[in-house]
Amino acid sequence: MNTDKRGLENAELTEKIIRVFFDVYNELG
Repeated sequence: MNTDKRGLENAELTEKIIRVFFDVYNELG
């Protein structure tokens, strides 16, 4: 269970990082 929970947390963290990355990328043009 710990592995599944960790994987889910990593997926959410990665999604947040990607979202922030694209937000900055769009602002920079």
